[in-house]
Amino acid sequence: MKTTYLFLILGIISICGFAQESTSSNNSYNMFGCKDCNNKFFITSNSGIRNTPLGIKIGFFCNTGAYIGTRFGKGELYNSDSDFSTVKSNLFSITTGLIKPVFIQNNFSLHVFAGVGYGQWWPYRWERWTKEGYELEGGFMVSYKRLTLNLGTNVLNGYKTYATWDFTTGLGYRF
Repeated sequence: MKTTYLFLILGIISICGFAQESTSSNNSYNMFGCKDCNNKFFITSNSGIRNTPLGIKIGFFCNTGAYIGTRFGKGELYNSDSDFSTVKSNLFSITTGLIKPVFIQNNFSLHVFAGVGYGQWWPYRWERWTKEGYELEGGFMVSYKRLTLNLGTNVLNGYKTYATWDFTTGLGYRF
């Protein structure tokens, strides 16, 4: 199941990447058109505030941009059958989404992003609960010259457990 989601997400990003470079004489508007975009590619850190502190996000800005991001962290798994002992677990998240410009003037730009993904970042969970779930995220990306700041919020939901929230932030570079 994880492999299927990963290939689906990477396929969407690949299609978006190829679509931004396509040119057609019949279309006057290209959803991923980047003719007048300077420094359209970016790479930023993608740090969850509470659960997944290490991560990276890469993508491009255009009429409609796209990104793929991942985050990692450490958590604990409680075992109710053995006197509530705990075991360390690895937490992760992978998301992909679209970016739309809201305001662009001179060297300053403001973009919004929204995405979906797959994750396992419940910091404390029982072994009988769901291990992973679907993730939704949204937020803002602010750029000044080549410096980029992103601020977002994420929610992870699964079967047989509670939904959990986290906020993400990142600092990066446009090229």
